[in-house]
Amino acid sequence: MRSAAFARPRHRPAGPRPAVAQTAVLGTGLAAGAGVAVAHSPYLEHPAVHGVLYGALIAAMTTVACVALYRGIERRLWLVLLTLALYSATALDTLAAPGLDALGQIAWAAVLVVAVYILLSFPEGRLPDQVAAVGDVLAVASWSLTAGALIAVAVALTFRMRTAPAIGRRTTSPILVSVLAVGATFAAAAVARAGGAAPATLERLGWFSTATSLTIPCAFLAGMLGARVFAGGALERLVARLSAGARDLDARRVLADALGDPSLTVAFWRPQRREYVDAGGHPVQPPAGATGRSTTIVRQDGDPLAMIVHDPALDAEPGLVGAAGGAALMMLENARLEADLRASVADLRASRARLASAADAGRREIERNLHDGAQQRLVALRMRLADAEAQVVSDDELRRSLGELGADTEETIDELRSLAHGVYPAVLVDHGLASALASVAGRSPLPVRVETALPGRFAPAIEAAVYFCCLEAIQNAAKHAGVGATVTVSVRAHAGRVAFEIRDDGVGFDVHDVHDVHGGHGLTNLNDRVAAVGGDVHVASGHGAGTTVRGDVPATT
Repeated sequence: MRSAAFARPRHRPAGPRPAVAQTAVLGTGLAAGAGVAVAHSPYLEHPAVHGVLYGALIAAMTTVACVALYRGIERRLWLVLLTLALYSATALDTLAAPGLDALGQIAWAAVLVVAVYILLSFPEGRLPDQVAAVGDVLAVASWSLTAGALIAVAVALTFRMRTAPAIGRRTTSPILVSVLAVGATFAAAAVARAGGAAPATLERLGWFSTATSLTIPCAFLAGMLGARVFAGGALERLVARLSAGARDLDARRVLADALGDPSLTVAFWRPQRREYVDAGGHPVQPPAGATGRSTTIVRQDGDPLAMIVHDPALDAEPGLVGAAGGAALMMLENARLEADLRASVADLRASRARLASAADAGRREIERNLHDGAQQRLVALRMRLADAEAQVVSDDELRRSLGELGADTEETIDELRSLAHGVYPAVLVDHGLASALASVAGRSPLPVRVETALPGRFAPAIEAAVYFCCLEAIQNAAKHAGVGATVTVSVRAHAGRVAFEIRDDGVGFDVHDVHDVHGGHGLTNLNDRVAAVGGDVHVASGHGAGTTVRGDVPATT
């Protein structure tokens, strides 16, 4: 921006003959160049014809300009040359190159402004007083609009700084100050010209505008230097934090504090699954480009180690985030191993859940086959034996034998029904956890009291896990609690979880020697069944103190 923007420039006339020669040479070259460019346009139906017309028009403009310069009607050589150059540049609009096409559009806008000025100032070479007054109004409006636009930019920068990280505030602050200074200068110039200030005042404002405009590139330089200084301080803070030797460092928090970006997150690479996971082991997808986030991949020996997702403002200092990740390489490696372990635990839990679900499905299938197949056939056999027994009236021995076979069949049906119920009880599917546990209590050889406080039904996997855990504990009590022992079963829902407890007052056992005492894997089955749905189970017992099995599972899967 030049100071002459606010003061009327002084022109010195050029000699006519050199000006005519320069205009003729330049106009001829521009006419030829523009004609050739238009003649090769891929957009026009007859490009050669359009090229000839374009060249002829520029040649005609050149002829008129030479005559005006020679006769002294027009002495402003710069205006003539500018007009010819701008109109010739509009030929770029017909080319296929995107960059040149844009320049052609800009040239069209500029040549229209120049054409309006030439038409209004011909032949005196200056604008009439009325037009000059309009020009003053337009100048005031233009400077006011520029000042308003700069103030709007300053407001936008202020709002951006409120949410920007520390490095963003350091790089933006000098630019904000510079934009405010230039905007204030334009506002002052608009007020001065609207108030009819003297030309000397406008000229001084022009020089001041030039000085404030120089602060814009200086502000960008200051912002880049500020980012550089911040980067050095960030790495120094990070190294100091790592040198403290604490073992329980949170990788995300350490990097976020050092880089001044609270929104920073860290994901860790799992080479087995070829995916990123967060600190909890959950899969993480890299952010898309439209989310306004930047990513930096930290590598170790050429392989991905971690992905740091951060504010794009940190990119103002290239390599800063990567350098911070490299400095924290050991911490990130430890955090990656922890995240990988958590993800493996989650995979194991999911695998257990799939196995438990498959086992339950197998149990239900066996229960249906026993009920619909063998049990129905035995019932039919029992009915046929009863019919045969009723028909035998003369042979008492045969009749007694048929009666014994019928009784044996009844016992077999009862045993088969009990077996089917133990494999997967239909009452659990049809009526829920409370009814199924009451049914178990009724069949147990020990007295069992069942206490439930449940709001309703739960997912089948949850109900099956609690049911079989309680069943296993009741069966263990029946085997090992001793004569006269009693069992209390309590199941309650609270705070999004289902808690259960099976307590007996039997002889108890040493939980550290459980396999020797019980000779089986019942407690292991308890742990596997409950862990498959994300729950926990604990066993407490002692000689003469009875046994308590206590656990809980999520109310939802």
